[in-house]
Amino acid sequence: MLEELGRGGMAIVYRALERELEREVAIKLLPPVMTMDSEFVDRFQREARTAGQLEHPNIVPIYRVGRKGDRGDVIFFVMKFLRGQSLSSILAERGKLAPSDVRRILMETASALG
Repeated sequence: MLEELGRGGMAIVYRALERELEREVAIKLLPPVMTMDSEFVDRFQREARTAGQLEHPNIVPIYRVGRKGDRGDVIFFVMKFLRGQSLSSILAERGKLAPSDVRRILMETASALG
């Protein structure tokens, strides 16, 4: 693990180095307190399985899903690390986006959802 990239309602994402292939990856980790709740664990694993079955330029590829620790209480998935800024940080910097940028983002998102 190299650094924390962000936290959401359900997971923490880290930038890490995958030693075997010498590449940077992102690791999404279910916080230990959440591993006690089978509903959160199921939802987290379902997200990984669903994303892992999708292949699209606008969807981050999942490389691996796993459990580690003595009791299997470290639950994670490894995905491609993407460089750049999040949409929220771009909005914080600029205040708003140009209509052409909004259109492009919506088109890319719709394409991935399709």
